[in-house]
Amino acid sequence: VEDEAKIQKLFVRILNDQGCDVSGVDSYGAALQAMEETRFDLVISDIMLGSKTGLDLLKVSHDRGYDAYIIMVTGFPTLESAQEAIRYGAFDFLTKPVLKDALLRVVEAALKHKALRDEKEQLRTNLEAIFRSVDDAIITVDEKFRLLEVNESAGRLCGTYPADVSKLFSTSKKHCQGTCLEVLNQS
Repeated sequence: VEDEAKIQKLFVRILNDQGCDVSGVDSYGAALQAMEETRFDLVISDIMLGSKTGLDLLKVSHDRGYDAYIIMVTGFPTLESAQEAIRYGAFDFLTKPVLKDALLRVVEAALKHKALRDEKEQLRTNLEAIFRSVDDAIITVDEKFRLLEVNESAGRLCGTYPADVSKLFSTSKKHCQGTCLEVLNQS
């Protein structure tokens, strides 16, 4: 997102040359529309975009839960704009003139970070599906025996329910006649 046509074309060309699929827009409104229509992995936005700013775009992206990492670019860096960008979740903050190597380094880092985050989310989703579908009771606790996770089967088999999460695992007999506590102590 860059309102200076030459800079926008340069960024698009540099990133296309690296194998990225890139869309360039020149305004806040066009960027917001593109982000509503397309799931982007990464957005690079100038801060100064006319009446609206890249920081406004960052805030909207944050508030709407868009998945894209956002890198802010500015020719007039201030401590306040950098702090605001970080507060709303900017991945990085570059100052103009942006050197090609710096741009590529930040883009590569952001894309790697996003890929790892996406993989972690997929693994978490898979684990949750397994956790829900298992007929055996699964109970996880921390070192103080505070319940971290409990599947539905644990309620049926042990009397410990998902609603009990964050409570201390009781030593009362309702929990498997105390056998679970013995196993937890051994673990």
